[in-house]
Amino acid sequence: MALSGAMTVMESDLRRIARQARDAQAAGRRRRAAALWSRILSETPQDRRGEPYFEEASAYTPEFGRILVANPRRRIYLAGCGRSGTWYAFGIMGTFAGTYLAPEERHFGHFATIAGESQPVHIVKRIHYSHQFLPALPRPIGLLYVLRDPRDVLTSVHNGTEYYISLDRWSLEMKALRTLLDAGRPNMLTVRFEDLVLQPRQEQVRIGEAFGLEIAGDPTAFHQNFRVNEFIERAMHGLRSPDPSVVGRWCRNPEHVEYIRRLMPAITDTFQPLADRFGYDLARDV
Repeated sequence: MALSGAMTVMESDLRRIARQARDAQAAGRRRRAAALWSRILSETPQDRRGEPYFEEASAYTPEFGRILVANPRRRIYLAGCGRSGTWYAFGIMGTFAGTYLAPEERHFGHFATIAGESQPVHIVKRIHYSHQFLPALPRPIGLLYVLRDPRDVLTSVHNGTEYYISLDRWSLEMKALRTLLDAGRPNMLTVRFEDLVLQPRQEQVRIGEAFGLEIAGDPTAFHQNFRVNEFIERAMHGLRSPDPSVVGRWCRNPEHVEYIRRLMPAITDTFQPLADRFGYDLARDV
């Protein structure tokens, strides 16, 4: 779908949401927003309260829809389990024309905060607990989901921590993805990390066609103009061109192989439907 056509659909849906919100009782809206805000404050450690959580509370109020309608943009939320290459995919999104990449991981409520940015395409990258709220992502907001071989995810090192992503955390992420796919969530594209690394140009074309984006740069050189803080650069093991050696890395480390063998029954139970759908061979060993 062309960008103009996609934005027309989005604006129509958002106007409908805003119209329904105006018809609702104001007192009821305030009660729901207050209840959500109270829950967030009670469940959030003191040092983690602030703008991101205010954005989350605001995302479920009518004002959120009104802000987006008043500032028509093409909006894409980029999600995926940790250590699945979401930062890499985020960098590639900067190779499309007219994109604004929000510099921090945030809830989709952040789209209202950045609504005034002039670029026609706004992209926000998922926060660590995004699997909990992805079903609530408004359909006019596109969803780009990055999927990676679970054996590489579960053995990925992050800031010196081995096995950074636990089996439980990964399982919850995959169950959320399966829920979205089973529901036939529109305006959504799932890309494999392995394809982004091994055939970045083809995947760039796929993404552009799915969301009506115009290619403006070389995906293999995304890092030349991609600016992140030191913490994120460490998480990416440095800004560089796609590195094919990261694909299947788990099977080149004997300790990781043994670790994965112990987890395979649980991995298979959770992931087999996704493996069948997206072409992962869970029977392959070393």
